[in-house]
Amino acid sequence: STPSQRKNKKAWQDPAVKRFLVLAALYEVKRAYHLLEGLVQHEHYLAPGYSYREMSVNASQAYRDIFYRKVPNWPFDPPDPFRG
Repeated sequence: STPSQRKNKKAWQDPAVKRFLVLAALYEVKRAYHLLEGLVQHEHYLAPGYSYREMSVNASQAYRDIFYRKVPNWPFDPPDPFRG
């Protein structure tokens, strides 16, 4: 390709960048899975009919369960592309 064509080439078309983006997508899917799994496990506690205090306790327990799930860390050196 000519220099002008190389200049116009998108960075994501590079095979290494494509693999990186696929891995990043898989990482995000895994995080979403853990979030949804935690919500499903606490679904019966987060239904209508509880008092304000009971719902607050149930919501905090669901949050704590989801927050402390073991989701693998980003496997590459910084910068993490999902932070700031």
